Amino acid sequence: MKHIVTSGCSFSDAFVHGRWPQQLTELIKEPHTLYNYGMASKGNDWISKSIIYKVDKLLKEGISTDDIRVVAMWSGLDRKGLWITEHETHNFENLKMIPIHRCQSNPSNFRDESFLPANVPGSTKLYKCEGNGYLAGSFSCTFNDHINDWRQEYNKRFYTHEGAGIEAYEHFLRLQWFLDLHNIKYFFMTYANIMTWPCHITGTVGQLTKDVFPNIEHLYNMVNWDKWVFHNETEGLYEYCLYHGLTLGPDDFHPTEESQIIFTKNFVYPAAQKLLDMM
Repeated sequence: MKHIVTSGCSFSDAFVHGRWPQQLTELIKEPHTLYNYGMASKGNDWISKSIIYKVDKLLKEGISTDDIRVVAMWSGLDRKGLWITEHETHNFENLKMIPIHRCQSNPSNFRDESFLPANVPGSTKLYKCEGNGYLAGSFSCTFNDHINDWRQEYNKRFYTHEGAGIEAYEHFLRLQWFLDLHNIKYFFMTYANIMTWPCHITGTVGQLTKDVFPNIEHLYNMVNWDKWVFHNETEGLYEYCLYHGLTLGPDDFHPTEESQIIFTKNFVYPAAQKLLDMM
């Protein structure tokens, strides 16, 4: 029995039917269990830490490293999860958000495994809020006015593109080193082109981020790029859809289920066969 641990943002969302982790498990023939921590607007801090948490737990449960596989789909460099707690964060109740139309609460904590390992797509089961956790990672994704004001204040006072890039690469390396330490097979992808600056959001592709921000270069050079799978050298799922004329959702950004199926079959599954040794 293989144990497949995945994480990402809305492109990998465990609560939305048809995302690539679910599609991948349908293609893999050998017995396996999926643990997908993908959630809407999550950043690279969540992706790295949620996978480390779950892999560590599996190891402590006696699962062999030979039976664990990991796939991460990294998100935007600008995303930063802000950790809040019920007893320490001012105005916590106004920041706390349990939406009716989604399963995910805000904040969310990867220690809550109420949706694992089943990851039932389209489930109406509410994701429990433990009283502490990460607010959604994107500054542009807001769930109520209190969260919006709080994030904008943080953005105005503390956010810089270079600082965000440094932290993102540290998340890449943290997960890389952890998995290498335990000799666990893995590979990384991106939801879109996060390797160049300006990023995909601007509609232009510039220099590699490490060439724009000198304090990222040494981190970039530590990354094992043999474990990364790109479309057209630096691109991800979003650009794959554009290049192949695949359909996007109403926001003209998120791939539809049909596009996720094609991407998984022709891009993710071959990588899994090669880098994860899974058939």
